[in-house]
Amino acid sequence: MLALEGLSVLAILVLSGVIVAKVAPTTGLPVAPFIPSAEFDGWSGIGYGLVFTILSFAGFEGAATLSEEVINPRRSIPIAIMGTVLLAGVFFVFVSYAQVIGYGLDQIEALGNTGAPLNDLAIKYVSENFLITDYFQPWMDDTKQEHVVVCVDLGDGAQQGSVSKGPQ
Repeated sequence: MLALEGLSVLAILVLSGVIVAKVAPTTGLPVAPFIPSAEFDGWSGIGYGLVFTILSFAGFEGAATLSEEVINPRRSIPIAIMGTVLLAGVFFVFVSYAQVIGYGLDQIEALGNTGAPLNDLAIKYVSENFLITDYFQPWMDDTKQEHVVVCVDLGDGAQQGSVSKGPQ
């Protein structure tokens, strides 16, 4: 299951990379998405976002309870926790930036109103057939394909705060 989740993260990263690569030559890479809008109380609006951000990372500290399972817990556990926070933070910032510039700075409302932004962006920048199952279909049976699609849906759902269980 971990390998399938890894594939879904890889698919999201590939899509985000394609978006950034296709947008950069046409409009450049704007820094505007990193500047707080006055519409949301400017910099004080960052505080509202911080509450959401901190609660999104709830559970990462669970690694601390595994200290009995590692050889050098005083070294390994802090590295695991900080690595998780840093890598997840970079991942979410990069994917969010790719979504914003993929929709366009003038289409932020459309991004906020869509149910599946990564799906819309995959259709716009790659193709309608951008699914992991298209690449691995020859060697997968139907059951495994359903699990891969569920992982891709979970990866997309994680960006939206909703989860689709997919086929059972």
